[in-house]
Amino acid sequence: MNLQGVAGDEFCRIVESQFTPFIGQKFLDLEEVVVFYKIYALACGFDVRRYTTKKWRDGTVKSKLLVCNRQGFTYAKKVHKEKEFEGSSASQDGELILGDKQRRKTKVRRIGCQARIRVSGVKGLLVVDRFRAGHNHELVEVKDRHFQKLARRLHKYHKELILKIGATKTYKMCKEHVNGFENIGASLNDFKKFHRDVKCYINVRDGQLFIDRFKNLADTRDDFYFDYEVDVDNSLVRAVWADSTARRNYAVFGDAVSFKLTYSTNKYSMVFTPFTGVDNHKRSVTFCGALLFRENEESFTWLFKLPVKYGSNAKDYPDFLRKLNVVVWDDELEADAFDVRWAEIMAKHGVGQDRDWFQEVFKIRRQWVLAHCRDLIMGSVLRTTQRSESENSFVKKFENNSGTLVEFWMRFKSALDQQRHTQKKLDSEYRHSAPKLLTQQPIEIHGARVYTHELFEDFQQEVISSTSGLSARGFYERNGVEITNLKDTSQGKVFDIGFNPGTYQVTCTCMKFERCGLLCRHVISILSSNGVNSIPDVYIELTKLWSELYETVGLLKAGAKEDIETLCSLIREFRGKLDPTGEDLTKEQEIERLLGCNAVDEIKILPPKLAKNKGSGKRMLSSKTVAVAIKMAHHDKRNCPNPYAERPPPMPESSSDAEDNDEEVEEDNESE
Repeated sequence: MNLQGVAGDEFCRIVESQFTPFIGQKFLDLEEVVVFYKIYALACGFDVRRYTTKKWRDGTVKSKLLVCNRQGFTYAKKVHKEKEFEGSSASQDGELILGDKQRRKTKVRRIGCQARIRVSGVKGLLVVDRFRAGHNHELVEVKDRHFQKLARRLHKYHKELILKIGATKTYKMCKEHVNGFENIGASLNDFKKFHRDVKCYINVRDGQLFIDRFKNLADTRDDFYFDYEVDVDNSLVRAVWADSTARRNYAVFGDAVSFKLTYSTNKYSMVFTPFTGVDNHKRSVTFCGALLFRENEESFTWLFKLPVKYGSNAKDYPDFLRKLNVVVWDDELEADAFDVRWAEIMAKHGVGQDRDWFQEVFKIRRQWVLAHCRDLIMGSVLRTTQRSESENSFVKKFENNSGTLVEFWMRFKSALDQQRHTQKKLDSEYRHSAPKLLTQQPIEIHGARVYTHELFEDFQQEVISSTSGLSARGFYERNGVEITNLKDTSQGKVFDIGFNPGTYQVTCTCMKFERCGLLCRHVISILSSNGVNSIPDVYIELTKLWSELYETVGLLKAGAKEDIETLCSLIREFRGKLDPTGEDLTKEQEIERLLGCNAVDEIKILPPKLAKNKGSGKRMLSSKTVAVAIKMAHHDKRNCPNPYAERPPPMPESSSDAEDNDEEVEEDNESE
């Protein structure tokens, strides 16, 4: 292909004959004409715009004109005199021509290009009766062809990524994937415009689409659970959901559950509250998700208001908090010892009987203090720092403080799929690999067979520690149970280990098994000395959450339904590709397909209102504060709701001034 002059200063690029229109060329329908001319335009180096269409009375096409996108001219816009504002001037005909008002900076593209093609209807066909190839402007060079509108197109995977990670991140990621911006097939503005169109479509439908998505999942999957509530204005205020996989994980790993409030996940400032546990690979696993419009303030008073409740000794607060944390989070402290040390700290820092809040939380210490929960299997979930960091990493994958609820759900689902993919990957590694043995003891070999690799590493350390640093200090028998006093030199403490020779049941006062679901070094030492070369079955059963048995436990029917639904979605997608009509989806239909929802006929659930969970929000604003706020960046000429309204006169400083002002106003009225 090359360029040549046509009719003086006109430009044209020679294209292969099979792609070049000619007079008398016939087409079956209008869409065929448009596609053919766009292919020709892309090869030449210009963009196409649909122009005049004329039809017969029966609706058939009489003629259709397609032109170069630089056809026509750009004229100055005019507005009516009623909208006159500062920086404008009125013309003699009473209309207003925009003057110094700041407008969008746009480029002038229309320069009167006459390149065009026209087809006319003849005996059920469309025949080319006019074609002009010459342009009055330079054509786009081959190296810049990817900037043409005809060469830019968003693919399905582009749109799906935009909904999950945003427009800018998708654009940058696609650049790395195809090795260059010119190979993406679309511009950053194309990505942003599609994201804008999606947000415009969602808009007031957000709450309805969000709940409809849950209803569709509940209809197709019996084990999908969700619930929601609305306020008196039918605005969504709270929602909770859990799919079959999450419920199956909870059935196996739900011995201990933690939750964490997360902000900045959606445009409404609703608080996201995931419920999390620990799986058989010691990884965080999400059981359930919830969105709350308001926090339960009473439930978290002790966490957020501790300095206030501490009282007048606030200068000693850091030292007090440090000592209190040491006592509260000591998982090897006995319950009686905790009560004594609690009282000592309260007495030393002057927080005693006069602090009702501390008395109340001390009464319910069984529900939150480790020393009083040592007999409960916690699965290490109470190590809140590690779990919180893991949950933060999970939430950051879909965190977006400007996203809608529908986008939040799609990003949450994507992050959840990644979490579950990692779990499946670790399961596969467990089945097809074996850990390295360090002691070759029979109990270590047995632990390698029944525990996952991540848990076995901790168990292996206990086996190694059981071979040294332990010394027997006493032995006695009570009710058929052999009790041995072992001193652990690494901790400087003496522990009592009970062993029942008939049932192989063991207990230890360190309570490690109750806290973490793992046998401690003290128990392993006693088992080895009594010739027990494997972990007793009762402790494997009690720690099924650490084993591979979870795959056969739970809601198996739900998994089958998920597979069926996945197959059905693939069939629907394949059927759409084989649609004989070949009709293109409208923009709304395409967005509905990507969002996985149907058209909303009636909006019964409104989007949430903007939540405010920090601060009381009860302070009365002064008139000065309100007046200053009007001039701030959040309220300027661009986003003012009433830009043509006159500003109110300033408030009088005194009553006498007010009277003088009233007199002046009356005089002005009389003069008028």
